[in-house]
Amino acid sequence: MYDATAATALWDFALAAYARPGVAPLCLELQDCHGANVMLMLHLCHCATAGQEPGDPADVAAAMAPLEQHLVAPLRRARRVLSASADALGSEALRTAAKRVSQSELAAERLQCLRVAPVAAHAACVVAPRSTAQRLLLAYLQWLDPHAQWQGPAAASLAEAVFPL
Repeated sequence: MYDATAATALWDFALAAYARPGVAPLCLELQDCHGANVMLMLHLCHCATAGQEPGDPADVAAAMAPLEQHLVAPLRRARRVLSASADALGSEALRTAAKRVSQSELAAERLQCLRVAPVAAHAACVVAPRSTAQRLLLAYLQWLDPHAQWQGPAAASLAEAVFPL
């Protein structure tokens, strides 16, 4: 069962967080260099604001995987190819096509919110959402690559960007 209200709250949070200075570049670097799911990372930050424990990173990633693999990632690849082609050829038609694909990519990412938004979530007062987000992000990033050492600084940087002082 999915909670559309919780999914909308997550989507609204994700859009606001992604628009904060520094968040988008950090998310895209983690996505492109380490295979991180941007919507999942923003979901973890959202959980931190509401005092929710999202559970095992593998379970959260598994909930998002079908849409990521079959819809979001292919749309992202198509958008990037269209954008690069539009730049290389100076084509407004390709630029317009890239924008349309981008809108579809965003819609697919919004669908991911339904996969992970908690049903009937109870918000709690969270004193330190930044440190909670950092802990949740670190668990996810360590799950992605358990033998590397980049995760701690990456989790801290993203948590600081999403929750500036």
